Amino acid sequence: LWITPLLWLAYIASSLAIYFIASWGPLVFENLGFARSAAALAASVGSIAGAVGGLLLMRFTDRFGAISILAMPLGAIPLLLLMGLIELPHMIFMVAFIAAVFFLGGQHFGMHSIAGIFYPSATRANGAGWATGIAKFGSMVGPLLGGIFLSGDRPVRSIFVFLALCPAILAVAIFVVGRLHSRLIARENALMSEAEPIG
Repeated sequence: LWITPLLWLAYIASSLAIYFIASWGPLVFENLGFARSAAALAASVGSIAGAVGGLLLMRFTDRFGAISILAMPLGAIPLLLLMGLIELPHMIFMVAFIAAVFFLGGQHFGMHSIAGIFYPSATRANGAGWATGIAKFGSMVGPLLGGIFLSGDRPVRSIFVFLALCPAILAVAIFVVGRLHSRLIARENALMSEAEPIG
């Protein structure tokens, strides 16, 4: 009842951030005074960093379980806030952006690797498939919100403060899902122990 909508919320938040950066990242860089070549370089290297983050997260998920995905949003949030609140030199800003996309990409790919963990075998494919489908709302809303934001009169840099909400929402949702799932497993184990014959 609660795990499914929380997973959907996490997926939407993750997709929103990733697709905003994919759609508007280079334009944001240009609006901040970067040369077009630097903006293209940041977008390209950021995409590679996001893929690497996803691969690393899947490796750690196998070892430490779904809770390892929390490291990704917790890494992205301070970087996005730093970029949105402080005027950084161009080189430092670019490094912070690539590192933030590493974490955002990692959490996004990580959602694919953990979505099936929280469903029993009989419904795993259906549950993970629905979660992936619902994530498309984020991929549609992200570019739309970015266009609205960039067409307004707010400072372009402040978009990163807004983006920091996405990994924050994901982190809270996944943390709560993990707690609910642990309680569910404990309840099932207790019921199985009560059902076992004595002696």
